[in-house]
Amino acid sequence: MNNALMNKFSALAIAALAPATVGAQTLFTAPELLTDGAAKYEMSKNPNHTAAFDSTGALHLVYWSGAFATSAAEPSHVYHREWTEASGWSAQTAIDDSTADQGSGPVHIGGRHPSLAIAPNDDVWVVWHDYRHTSTAGNSIDNIEIYADRKPAGGNFSTADIRITETNNALLTGDNGYTPRVAIDSQGRVSIVWYDFARGSGSNADIYAKHSDASGVFNAAEALDTLRLTDAAAQGALFAYSTPDIVRAADGTLYGVWTSGFGGAAPTYFAALPNPSAPVTVQTIRTATGGHDFASKITAAPNGDVWVVATDRVGAASDVRAIRRPAGTSTFEAAIDIAANPAYAEESGDLEVDADGNLHAVWVDYRDGAASAQVYYARFAAGTWTREEELALSDHAGAYFRPELVLNAAGEPTVIYEEQVDSVTGALWFVRAYEPAAARHWQRYE
Repeated sequence: MNNALMNKFSALAIAALAPATVGAQTLFTAPELLTDGAAKYEMSKNPNHTAAFDSTGALHLVYWSGAFATSAAEPSHVYHREWTEASGWSAQTAIDDSTADQGSGPVHIGGRHPSLAIAPNDDVWVVWHDYRHTSTAGNSIDNIEIYADRKPAGGNFSTADIRITETNNALLTGDNGYTPRVAIDSQGRVSIVWYDFARGSGSNADIYAKHSDASGVFNAAEALDTLRLTDAAAQGALFAYSTPDIVRAADGTLYGVWTSGFGGAAPTYFAALPNPSAPVTVQTIRTATGGHDFASKITAAPNGDVWVVATDRVGAASDVRAIRRPAGTSTFEAAIDIAANPAYAEESGDLEVDADGNLHAVWVDYRDGAASAQVYYARFAAGTWTREEELALSDHAGAYFRPELVLNAAGEPTVIYEEQVDSVTGALWFVRAYEPAAARHWQRYE
């Protein structure tokens, strides 16, 4: 063996035997393909909170499949899978019992854009928007409603989904709810937030929230308008709030972010969301972000800080930036560039904060050109927000979208991301951080 190879081997051996340290390079597995190519599998429009670890260390993931539109002829499906280090990934399980008889007997119609949350007792709650109440006369875009289901710890999802909304406006698109997000407090109360055209307008959509009791039971008799948090109509005839994301902070407060409109740059809005639902004071925290297609995301740090990650539109380009609202304050600090060189275009960021306060982020990066996207990861030191590392997670250039980042109990990142293979096929990929076996057990050999 020549000296160069010997030196390389020695360096790898030392790295494998050394315990993990603060600032050390994170080791990731090679990307693992999760899907079978049989359909167009996708993450949610806002993928934050579509994956979460339960108290046993099992990772739960929800996603969906479907064509450009959902109908009896081209149904959609909401899926759940579970991963453990010992067993790997479970089989794909369909969640939405979305069937309807549109004239020729019951058929599956389907749901889209799911979100999940883990309850204190490890029940898994999933929410989505569902097309089972639409009609062929309404082009399958009338009466899109919000649904939920629950999987008890160690059990299975129910065959009777929980209907969250019921709207019956005559206007074709005036009673549709979309992209629900779910969060659960320490007492087991489930909160669902979505945007809805429930006031009978095809132009003005508002943000709505519905809360369960501590048993996870929702009051079906609540009038939908009492759940409305915003007043989009006051902003103008063609104004619509859309694509929310929510998080439960360390003190129990529920916070949300959302945007407006359905194309191009739009502001990112922020508010604390009350229970029971009531009108909120909306704070504009970014003025030209990715809007509906690259929605902003929100997370909470263990110390009570609230973080938002947004795709800022800068002329024809875009930059992923993170902004922090320190615990006990009401204002956000100056934004942090997530990529080391923001001269390149980036979009669709996600972030989490570990127990030591370190910031972890992922995004889709175009530093190699518009047709050569990669999924990148970076870590920032607590307090100083110094970038400690930055590396590509994907192993080939592709049409990547919507990466989702979650941390396990040890603060190690796991990332799931979507690749659009062609017009009818979408693939999901899985990457996770790990410690080498020698490092994990190094103390046994002291």
